[in-house]
Parts: sequence; C-alpha cells; structure tokens
Amino acid sequence: MSEYIGLFIIAIIFGSITVWVVIDSKENIKKKKIDAALRMAEMDKGYEPGTYSEYRDQPSRRGKVKRLHQEMEEEKDRARQKELERERLKQGIGDLERRLDNIQTIMDGRKEEKKA
Repeated sequence: MSEYIGLFIIAIIFGSITVWVVIDSKENIKKKKIDAALRMAEMDKGYEPGTYSEYRDQPSRRGKVKRLHQEMEEEKDRARQKELERERLKQGIGDLERRLDNIQTIMDGRKEEKKA
C-alpha cells in the first residue's frame, strides 16, 4: 500500500511539473505572437520594426547606469551653456550701458552747444 502512495505522490509531482511547463510555454508563445503582431503593425505604419514593441522582462542594469551617466553629462553641458549665456548677457548689458553713457555725453554736449 505504501508503494502505491509513493508512486501516487511521484505521479502528482511529475504531472504538476508537466502542467507548469505547458502553461509557461503557452504564455511564451502568446507573448511572441503579440510581439509579432506589434511589429507587423509598426511596419504597416512605416516605423522600423521593434521601435515600440521591444520589451524586456527585466531591464539590464548596465543600460540604467549608462543612461544615468549620459544624463549627468547632459546636465553638465546644460549648466555650462547657462553659464555661457549668463556671461554673454552680462557682457551685452555692459555694452548697452557704455552706449547709453556715450549717448548721454553726446546729448549733454549738444545741449551745451545750443546754449552757447
């Protein structure tokens, strides 16, 4: 009797593993069909295949770190650009102030000529 119970337990374990593998393979086939349909739709709309249908279950960490470094470099470039723009604006303001001073001295000189 105990032999049959052991055989029954082994049959249940083997059957459950088999069912689990079958369900997993069906899910993978379903995902592949969805991906193929998305790629076909992309090609119909004129996009390069895989533009929007590319997906991964777990994104790679290397990509995250690389993207983070790129974002940091872009932020540094933006900060440099802002600093250069500020310097240009300050220089432009200084030039305008000098021109205004020159115009003011010219206007003062003309007023003195009219008085004389």
